[in-house]
Amino acid sequence: EAFQRANPGIQYTLVYGDTVHPKICSLLYGRRAMFPIQALLVVKRHFDGDEFIKAEDPVSVIADYIAYALRSNGPMLYRTPAPKDIINPKQVGYTAPQDYCELPFLIDVLKPFVKKIAGSKYDYGFLHGAVGLAAVALEKQFRMWRTGTFVHNPEDFSRDTAGDIIDDYIDNTISFPDHRWARINALCGILPKDSTPTISVSSKSRHVYVPSSP
Repeated sequence: EAFQRANPGIQYTLVYGDTVHPKICSLLYGRRAMFPIQALLVVKRHFDGDEFIKAEDPVSVIADYIAYALRSNGPMLYRTPAPKDIINPKQVGYTAPQDYCELPFLIDVLKPFVKKIAGSKYDYGFLHGAVGLAAVALEKQFRMWRTGTFVHNPEDFSRDTAGDIIDDYIDNTISFPDHRWARINALCGILPKDSTPTISVSSKSRHVYVPSSP
């Protein structure tokens, strides 16, 4: 399918191991590999922030943040997470998390992929698979920091090791309303198909203003 989309009108029977097959596989695997690589950079950059490196006990602060982030209502997946110190939803002061999958962590992992596929010959619609891959890549990276220091896990990012949880995330995204996808797309820099870049007020004003005298 990928070959036919990229080369419309060309009749070619793709055979495992032929000249074209490994090139297509390499391209697809390269796209997939972007997610764990970018997640590693995003999470490391976060923990290189002053909040952590200048803390009296950085290891404990990072470990504490990881425990919070990995909660189902935590800041790994929500732009506005539930309160850190109030776990029970029935407890006074609890507020439900907001903006699922719209947080900077996930958007920063998605952006390089979105930039890479810009101008593709075929539009597959909403980024269900990409969001699933980005979320799992983030979760794997956060888990490597659970002790407060980075502990590399050599487990590869493959269908066998991450397929089920990726499918779970994708299932969640299928229920996203269009307005959530619109926000995710906007955060990733994807313009609506029928939109054109707007002219800023300041630049537009320069064309509208006509002086009353020379």
